Amino acid sequence: MRYMIILLATLSVGCTSLSVKPQTMDKKDNNIVYSQRGGEGMRHRAKSILEQRGWDVRVGKVKNDTQGDRIEILTQDVGNVHYYVWVREDVRWAPITCLFAGAEMWSFTVSIADNKTGDEILNWDSWGCANTSAARFEKLLDKLESN
Repeated sequence: MRYMIILLATLSVGCTSLSVKPQTMDKKDNNIVYSQRGGEGMRHRAKSILEQRGWDVRVGKVKNDTQGDRIEILTQDVGNVHYYVWVREDVRWAPITCLFAGAEMWSFTVSIADNKTGDEILNWDSWGCANTSAARFEKLLDKLESN
């Protein structure tokens, strides 16, 4: 019985890694944030949340070389961005586990770097239901953004 309690406690905590540098994201000088293209889960939601909070989210310009039906991306021009947001995601349908929290289970890594200083101001590796994870991301932005 003791082992069952320890196992349940371990599973409920999950495997989460978090590093935050509070009050380091500032819109005063430059509110442009660069992010990767596409995304169906956390990447899409992160970009939407940043835009709702007043950030100018861009995905950059691509210079490509077309060879037949194959397009090779040679460079990505991120322009004059202050912050770079990178999201790795894995989306799974979990209607039972996440019944009231978005019906999708996300496994993700979110990294936000200051492009001017080179510092990583957020590194978050976690998993959770869609709506719960998006709400946690908003709380992390509350810590990051300086008012």
